[in-house]
Amino acid sequence: DKGVIFVGISDEDAPTVTPFVKKMGKKMDYKVAIDDNRKTFKSWMTAYGQNGIPTAFIVNKQRKIAWLGHPMGGLDEALRQITEGTYDLQSASKGYAAKKLLPDYFALEIAGSLTKAKALGEKIMADGSTDAQLMNALAWDILTSPKLKSRDLDLAMKAAQAAYDASQGNNAGILDTYALAFYKTGDVKKAVQYQRKAVGLMNDPQLSETLKKYEDEL
Repeated sequence: DKGVIFVGISDEDAPTVTPFVKKMGKKMDYKVAIDDNRKTFKSWMTAYGQNGIPTAFIVNKQRKIAWLGHPMGGLDEALRQITEGTYDLQSASKGYAAKKLLPDYFALEIAGSLTKAKALGEKIMADGSTDAQLMNALAWDILTSPKLKSRDLDLAMKAAQAAYDASQGNNAGILDTYALAFYKTGDVKKAVQYQRKAVGLMNDPQLSETLKKYEDEL
């Protein structure tokens, strides 16, 4: 009713795809196409550096790719803004460019070029602060990567806060990262607070185990 057309693309063959779509019924009542020789994969996924599935793309009325990423990583909110005419494509483009800088940031950190890394990290923050998944990835990798000899906990906290704000506190994975940022910076009470919210959103054994660890240190 908002003029949105959904199309699913699979690189599997028709004998595999057809019965699956029929089995899904109303859960998959949109058009489903089969990618011949992965031509579509090359033109979309490869062209935009995507290798994980599912990956979703939103094409706006001007035939521009306005958003891309995992469907659970902000698709609903982006689609709402696009259909309402409130979507900031320029900001989204800056966020996508910032995402491509993430490997460079960690390469500088691993190499020990901390001043350059900090400057690049701040740029990623400035350009991609509204991208919840990007901010979460930045924070999580700073907090957990075994390759890092030193960790910019201040940047990790800022990124985790930005991810939390962008997701409106409704993503269990982002809450888990946010809680870890508090834990790593010595605020166990807040770590427990946000980990409890994560467990409340998703009944996951790993999230619960982490919560118990935090609670035991109160």
